Amino acid sequence: MDQGLRSPGWMTVAVILGAVFLVTPVLTINEIFASRAATFTIAVFFVLTGFIAFNFKPGTARVFVLLIWVGLGAALWLGGREGQTGTWVIVGIAALAGAEWLSRACESIRSTATTDPVTGLLNRVGLMAECERVVTLCRRFGHPLTIVHIDLDSFKEINDREGHSQGDRILRQCAENWAGVVPDSDVLARIGGDEFLLVLAGSDSDDARQMMGVLKEVSPVDWSYGVAQLAPGEELQACVDRADAELYTDKSASRRS
Repeated sequence: MDQGLRSPGWMTVAVILGAVFLVTPVLTINEIFASRAATFTIAVFFVLTGFIAFNFKPGTARVFVLLIWVGLGAALWLGGREGQTGTWVIVGIAALAGAEWLSRACESIRSTATTDPVTGLLNRVGLMAECERVVTLCRRFGHPLTIVHIDLDSFKEINDREGHSQGDRILRQCAENWAGVVPDSDVLARIGGDEFLLVLAGSDSDDARQMMGVLKEVSPVDWSYGVAQLAPGEELQACVDRADAELYTDKSASRRS
């Protein structure tokens, strides 16, 4: 099981819930639903559960927990008016425990879906989602944006000669070394096999080529690359395709030299 689902926060809530059941008179289902406070809490929990199940994005889980707190606050107010605070405590803590578990589960699912398991970098799915945000910001403030497509040289031969474990080690070392010199404002991702994509926010093509010199100094293997600066009104995928075309021009030139 994912570590996030066994967090101290979740365990604390579970212990509190168990203690409440020990000190609170046992209530039947009919008694619980007879309270408008409890019914309100349950309704809020399930409505928001449905919301996050179909719409969760990065950060949504935190919003979900905040909304649960709002619902529980309203339930507490109603429960106090009805003199049924004990009912609210049981149902409320149960709802809060479920909300915390669900938020952590969603964050875990999101991370798994957007992260490359070998390098820990973003994968293609995570990259495209992040690129939408970066492109929007750069265009809003009139900043340049450049795409760099990187392909490791002779990676297949390394895998065939030394095994996939050595190939994975090289991928991880490249990712770790590059991430150490790439600014936080830029996006680095592994998009498959021996290919990486670097999105440089606020950098033009000349800046990108200078960054490639920095990356080569910390690289364990040789590689080729292609650079393309996003043109005004150009679709992101078209820019990626131009970087891809330049990459293979660079690889062809390297083979002939």
